[in-house]
Amino acid sequence: MTGGTRGDFSAVGPDGCLYATQSQTVAKVTNADGTCSFAPTTAVPILRLAPATTTAQVGTAVTLTATLTNVTTGSGHVVTFTVTGANAKVGTATTDSSGKATFTYTGTNTGNDTVVATTSSGEQVVTSNSAKVTWTAAPAPPVLAATGGGTSLPIGVTLMLGVLLVTLGGVLLVRPRS
Repeated sequence: MTGGTRGDFSAVGPDGCLYATQSQTVAKVTNADGTCSFAPTTAVPILRLAPATTTAQVGTAVTLTATLTNVTTGSGHVVTFTVTGANAKVGTATTDSSGKATFTYTGTNTGNDTVVATTSSGEQVVTSNSAKVTWTAAPAPPVLAATGGGTSLPIGVTLMLGVLLVTLGGVLLVRPRS
């Protein structure tokens, strides 16, 4: 913290946000998107999880990266990623030489997940910020429209009709099975 003549104080917290005060109220200063990118003024180990928010379709993979800083050696730390919410699970990864550990998982349910990473540095447990993953429903499969009073079917549905349906340059061809 730095001191002013009127009791002004400001400091960068371990989360990378700027905290300032002139009274009994402390203001937190962030980037416009809510993230914090200032260099912390503390030498304690810090674990940051990014991206802080992301949205993906169910059935696709999301990768989160935990970055460990303010440590003597960044590599070799086991990071535990804990997911709570619609797709609860736990996974681990080991930090590389730049202090980064990545965790990739696939959501199977729509809804929100909160992910937190933890590791240890010496005897100190280090916990990251939380990241939010929003899972949305996958789009409905395309449908092959029926003509002549037939029934529409999703593309990819197999029927035993005694005919072979083939697409050629976007044109549907029907021919008897051989």
